[in-house]
Amino acid sequence: MDGTSPAPGLEDESCPAGGTRPAESAQPGSGTHQAGLAGALPVTRAAGAPAGGPEAGPGPEAAPGPGTRAGQPPGTSPPEEEPEGPAGPGASPSAPGSPPGGGSPSLAALVEAAFRPGGLLERLVPGYQYRPGQVEMALEVAAALEEGRHLAVEAATGIGKSLAYLIPAALWAHRHRTRVVIATHTVALQDQLRARDLPVVERLVPVTTAVLKGFGQYACRLQAAAVLDELAAGRPVLWSAAGGRGTPDERGVGGAAPETAAGGAAPDPEVTGPGIVPEALAATAAGDPARALAHWLESTATGELSELAHPVLGRLAPRLGVDAGSCLGAACPAARSCFPLMARENAQKAALIVTNHALLLADWAAGGRLLPACDALILDEAHHLEDVAAQQLGCRLNPAELLRVLGTAAPSRRPAAGFAPAGAGDGRPRREAPGGPFSADQAVPAAGGQGVPPSTSGGHDLPARVARARAALEGLATALEAAAATAGGGAARLPQDWREGRGSPLHRQLARALAEAAESLPALAEALDRQPPPVEERAYLAFRRLRQRVQEAVAAVARLQEADGLCTWVEAHPAGPRLSAAPVVAAADLEPLFASVPAVLASATLPRDDHWLRRLGIAGARRRFIPSPFDFPRQALLAVVTDAPRPPSHRDEVYAGELARRLLPLIAAIPGGVLVLFTARWALEAVGEQLRPALRALGRRPALQDRDGPRGRLVAALAGGRVDVLMGVDSLWEGIDVPGRRLEGVILTRLPFDPPGDPLTAARCDVIAAAGGSAFFQYQLPRAAVRLKQGFGRLIRGPADRGVVVVLDPRLAPGSSRYATLLLDSLPPAARWVGPASEAVQVVGRWFTRAGRAGDGDHGPG
Repeated sequence: MDGTSPAPGLEDESCPAGGTRPAESAQPGSGTHQAGLAGALPVTRAAGAPAGGPEAGPGPEAAPGPGTRAGQPPGTSPPEEEPEGPAGPGASPSAPGSPPGGGSPSLAALVEAAFRPGGLLERLVPGYQYRPGQVEMALEVAAALEEGRHLAVEAATGIGKSLAYLIPAALWAHRHRTRVVIATHTVALQDQLRARDLPVVERLVPVTTAVLKGFGQYACRLQAAAVLDELAAGRPVLWSAAGGRGTPDERGVGGAAPETAAGGAAPDPEVTGPGIVPEALAATAAGDPARALAHWLESTATGELSELAHPVLGRLAPRLGVDAGSCLGAACPAARSCFPLMARENAQKAALIVTNHALLLADWAAGGRLLPACDALILDEAHHLEDVAAQQLGCRLNPAELLRVLGTAAPSRRPAAGFAPAGAGDGRPRREAPGGPFSADQAVPAAGGQGVPPSTSGGHDLPARVARARAALEGLATALEAAAATAGGGAARLPQDWREGRGSPLHRQLARALAEAAESLPALAEALDRQPPPVEERAYLAFRRLRQRVQEAVAAVARLQEADGLCTWVEAHPAGPRLSAAPVVAAADLEPLFASVPAVLASATLPRDDHWLRRLGIAGARRRFIPSPFDFPRQALLAVVTDAPRPPSHRDEVYAGELARRLLPLIAAIPGGVLVLFTARWALEAVGEQLRPALRALGRRPALQDRDGPRGRLVAALAGGRVDVLMGVDSLWEGIDVPGRRLEGVILTRLPFDPPGDPLTAARCDVIAAAGGSAFFQYQLPRAAVRLKQGFGRLIRGPADRGVVVVLDPRLAPGSSRYATLLLDSLPPAARWVGPASEAVQVVGRWFTRAGRAGDGDHGPG
């Protein structure tokens, strides 16, 4: 029996649109509805509603209750441009828990039929194995959706959580003609779901799916044309409407951080995305990047910048995107083939939308203008949600960067050629001949930024307003530089009453400067709104970006002047000191979101208490923990070194030297690849540079994160055997999947507590302490436990993996602290050894010897 046949007892039902997904919503790698559960799954819809499900086309918004819009605060109307939902005219989801008529199988029964031995998944997925934990999670998700309640489920490594939430979500969406939004923390997981899991789901259930990323994750055809022009002319590609020169961080002047507001960080130029670049295209990229880029633009189905896998093309990716504020919209000559707009159109027709936390929360903060309405949320990698909420609901203001965008001199009052006279034309940009009036070089002066367009009869006072804004921004930049100097290169938290001009003279200076910016920037924004735009395309794009950046700065200044519930700090940055703010607790902002729709929060690691749920505004969630199916006592050893150097609170070269001496023999004792994780970059660099020559002398191939290449390329090198000792921080603690001998050792140099000097950490701890709680046990320890388990989780990725985790922090030794046992109990049940460094090397070596010789026998340390 082939994989397209229906399961016994289940009727096959073809997709209403002729058995395939609509062409305009097709995703790379997706399959057709060849087999499914839909015949046993009647659609619940209101009387008079036509059949067809999501594929039948758009319909009105879902009814309140379980269909209340996620991303739209209750009591507000949908945005005018918001499309109709997928339910069909007159449709509304059935009440939570209402059974379908006709005695059809329950949702739970259909879930079990999909996952059971011999069921559809076994036929459709090569190598699929029945896992009781996966079925348990899928049934929990199905029950939460049917009953309209929240669920927080920790599904350990090996459960297969992606299908465990996607399949019940698809069945529920099809049965009730509803829409489910799935949000991941990383763009990489979005790509993984599309490439590996969504095609399986679509063959089981006739639902339409879509992947939607932030605006800046897609190529802009107009921007790409400018890049191609520069490549053809043999000039360096320096111009970018997405932000001029510099990194995404350097381009941020207001609002949420650009790298998060766009729905995820800018693509890593070394990471292979879902759209694989063919060998011929890769070869072309090496010798003729312009031709390769043009070919990609013609052949890509999505325009996602993560598809630019070849390093040469990857380096062009940051120049190809624009943010939503810089988009020309309907005025763009390429609007009909605009990649981000097509992605949004596809999402409007889908029953399952895979997006990310940043875009979901940006949509909520924007009042629901970015995502279609939905009836349920599934949040994967949910342990990141609190931090993403702080980023998206907060703001950042970088006056030095905005000054560069404004240009270095006030504009002339004289109208310039290339600008349309006031009231002339339709506002649509028109392409000028190269070297003609208002060239791109004028739009983007060499001093950096886009410059300020000359005023016309529509804005005679623009130069004066620019001058006032520049003076205010210069004063604010000066005050921020003075404040940043007190932080020693880190971040300086401001007192709660700094806005009232109290406290130190420095705080009073900063408050005055912010007040002056609050007066001058809105006036500049108003003048720019009255200013007729230029007619040349790239100049118009630059003008729109200038106006957008000023508007973002106005919003950021207004947000920064709010006092209630915000933590505000000054931090050093390569583009100049910036002023940042974030809600200390996001519950007040997010509670309406989670009151409107049922939400499933899933992760391989979640805090075991409920304090983090309350900080997110989630009440009454059912908690479930599903352990890993792996045999950890046989597959893994946890070694805690009791006399490792105690981690310092600041840079300490003596500590770095001692740590390097302990690491070298441990790494040598591990036969396969090794991942060494640090919590501070200075420690990574100090220790890594000491170890590098010694490791090479042993025949090892070490690499340091960022110093030897970006994260994606180094992880790929570790998986390919070109690197066998990878040392890193932060992002390497999670999201790495290197099975087999390529990774047999993980060494954690320090317990991963948040730095106590971090402004937001300190503010959250203050709030907990003021309420009579324990900041350490309610906040700091649970977060450290999650990250520690994430680091441990890099080791065992499959039933055949084996290896050791070594912790070089004596605070984890039992009896050494009040919390050591709590942290140890949060880790998988691996074999354990605790002892001095003098014995650790021998214990690790013996463990690998016995593991290799004993097969399925006992591999404990003895």
